[in-house]
Amino acid sequence: MAGFYSKGLEQGLSAVTGVGAAPTGTLKMAFMSTGYVQNKETHQFWSDVSASIASGTTVQAVSGNTVTVDTVNNRVEIHTDDTTETPVTALTDKVVLFMDTGTPSTSPLIVCANLASTAGPVGGDLTHIVNAEGWGAVNY
Repeated sequence: MAGFYSKGLEQGLSAVTGVGAAPTGTLKMAFMSTGYVQNKETHQFWSDVSASIASGTTVQAVSGNTVTVDTVNNRVEIHTDDTTETPVTALTDKVVLFMDTGTPSTSPLIVCANLASTAGPVGGDLTHIVNAEGWGAVNY
């Protein structure tokens, strides 16, 4: 189950309602070490969690970014294309999606998604396949 970061969600909703400005930058994801524990309330920026990136992996820009309103299930979903890391030499069990503003201390965290199981080290490709319903959803 994916968990949204409260501050990233607040910042995003503030931007779409006109209360605040949306951060500009590049949407990115990172495989996190198995020791990383998400704190939805206090982890706000990439600088809060960057030390927990899975060793042997890199931050990846994501593409195919969309936000979809699912009126059947009353939720808003975040989608991206799948992302591949090559080669993977570390253990990972979760991925983090964030907006890279170019400065880690202003790059808001959006969502942390658990993988189905711990993966690696594979010495080859590790692909994060985004669920058909997206990274996560906010119910309304």
